[in-house]
Amino acid sequence: MLVITATVSAEDSGHFSVGCLTNDSALKAEEGLGRLDAAATLTISPALLWPVNQRFSNTRIAMSLPATVQLSSAVTVTLTVNNVTNDQVVDDDPRRSGCRAAIGNLGTDWTPATLVGLSASGRLQATTDTVSVTAVQLRRERCLKLGARTYRISVTCCDITHAVCDSIPQVLNVLVPKAAVAGLHHYEYVLPAGHLYVYDTDDQFSAVKHFSLPTGAGVRGAVASAATGRLYVSYGSDNTTGGSMLAYDLMDDKVLWTRKYSFGIDSMSISPDGSRIYMPTGELTSGGIWSILGLRSGGIWEILDARTGDVIGSIDSGGKGPHNTVVSRGGDAVFMGPRGSEYLVMANTATNTIIRHIGPVLDGVRPFTINSGRTLAFITTTGFLGFFVGDIESGRILHTVEVQTFPTSGGAASAPSHGISLSPDEKEIYLIDSINSYVHVFDTDGLPGLPPRQVADIPLKGRLSGDESGCAYDCLKDGWLHHSRDGRYVFVGDSGDVIDTKLRTTVATLPSMANTRVEIEVDMQNGRTVWCMSNRSSAGMHE
Repeated sequence: MLVITATVSAEDSGHFSVGCLTNDSALKAEEGLGRLDAAATLTISPALLWPVNQRFSNTRIAMSLPATVQLSSAVTVTLTVNNVTNDQVVDDDPRRSGCRAAIGNLGTDWTPATLVGLSASGRLQATTDTVSVTAVQLRRERCLKLGARTYRISVTCCDITHAVCDSIPQVLNVLVPKAAVAGLHHYEYVLPAGHLYVYDTDDQFSAVKHFSLPTGAGVRGAVASAATGRLYVSYGSDNTTGGSMLAYDLMDDKVLWTRKYSFGIDSMSISPDGSRIYMPTGELTSGGIWSILGLRSGGIWEILDARTGDVIGSIDSGGKGPHNTVVSRGGDAVFMGPRGSEYLVMANTATNTIIRHIGPVLDGVRPFTINSGRTLAFITTTGFLGFFVGDIESGRILHTVEVQTFPTSGGAASAPSHGISLSPDEKEIYLIDSINSYVHVFDTDGLPGLPPRQVADIPLKGRLSGDESGCAYDCLKDGWLHHSRDGRYVFVGDSGDVIDTKLRTTVATLPSMANTRVEIEVDMQNGRTVWCMSNRSSAGMHE
C-alpha cells in the first residue's frame, strides 16, 4: 500500500504524491537511488475535492520519475486504474444523498462506474515526462455528520522495460470532516523554539494562530489543563545550570508569567485538577529528582504550584537523569522515567513516596506510556528499535517487542523508538522508527499474556534525519508522537506527518511540526477549554 500526503492547504487544488516501483532495483540503479527509495512517483490531483458542491471533479492520475532524475535512455511504463471504492466512516448520515453505508461500489459517486481497461502507457526519461489517466471523475461531497468522502483509488504502475510492476498500490483522495459537535474544535498546539502554532484538525488542519514565545532557548515539554485553561511550556537547560517555565492563557492567548529555576527542566506532567506540575530536573543531571516545583536538583522530580510556578515539594526517583513524566488518569500516581536508569518509577501523589519500580529495560528509560487502569506500562529504551511491556503491579517486564523486517541499527538518534503512543481505546500502539523514518503499529489484543503484534508499517513523508530548523538546543530529529483524543489521528513530531489511524496513512503535514517534537492537543467549545493533554504522551483512556 502506497502512502501519500497533501502538498497544499485545505482549500487549494493540489496533488497527493507517493513513490511507486519501490521494488524496481534495476531502474533505481540507473537513477542512482537507494534501497528504500521509489523508482517513480505517482500523483493524484486535485488532492482535495473543494468546495463541497455535490458535483463531479476531473481527476488526473499521473506517473513520473522522481525529481532531479534524468535517464540516459527512456523506459516504457504503464499505469492502470484497477478500482475506486468509498471508505466512509460509520457515522455517515443515511438520509443524505451519497452518505450511505460503506460498500464496494456506490457507482453514483464516481464515473465511469466500471474501470475495466482504464490505463495509459508511455515513455519516461526526464523529470518532466508523465504518463497519466484523466478519465476518472469524483464527487465533491461532505456528509451531514462525521462522514466525509474518502476515496481509495487502486492503481498498478509497471516498468515494462525491466519487467517490474508494483503490487496494486492504493492512492487516497481525502476530504477531512468537520467537527460533529457544534462549536467544538480540536486544536493541535505545536511548539518549535520561540513560537506557538495552532492548527484546527476539524478544518483540514488549517493553521489558525501563530504567536512568538520567549522559548528560543529550546522547548523541552508542554502540558495543558482544561480545568484552568492554561498551557505550560518548559524551556532552556536540562542540567544543573537551570531552566525555565511559562504559563499561557489559552482563552486570551497571552503569557501569564515566566519562571527561572536553579535546577534543570524537562518533559513534565500536570495533575488532572490543574493544580500541580511534576517537573523532572533534566536528563543531563546526575540524580533523580522530580520537582513539585522544586527543591533541589539531581535525580529529582520537583513539584510546582501551577498557579504561580512556586516549588512546593519534590520526589527523588532514585534514578539518574529525570526526563519524561506521566500522571495517571485519576491523578493518584506519577510515573517517572529517568534516562540513566533501567527502571520506570511509580510514586504515590498523596505522599510523594516511591511505591513501585518497573523493569529492568536494556539501557535507560526513554519515552513511555501507561494504560488507563495503570496495570501496564509500555517503555522504550536507548539503542533498541522496539519497546518493553511492563506489569505495573508486579514490576516485572512481561514482553520485549522488537520491530520486525526492518533494519534495527544505524543512522538514528540514540533512542530509535523515541516516541510511543497507546490509542485511547488501548487496542493499538504506535511506535516511532527514526532509523527507517517509519511508524509501526502493534495490536494489543493478546495482552497481558501475549506480546503486542506488529500489524502495519507506515512510511513517513517527513524524514527523521538531520536537525530541526531554527533550533537552539538538542536539535537532532529524535521524533515523538501522540494520538488525538478521539483516536482518529496520530501526530508525528520532527516529521510533520498527521496519520489517519483508520487508513494507516499520512493525510496531512504540519510544517512547524517538522521542526519540533513538542506538540499537544487542546479542545475548545464555545470559547472555553473542555479537554487538554495533561501528559505529553498519549496514555490509555479506556474505561
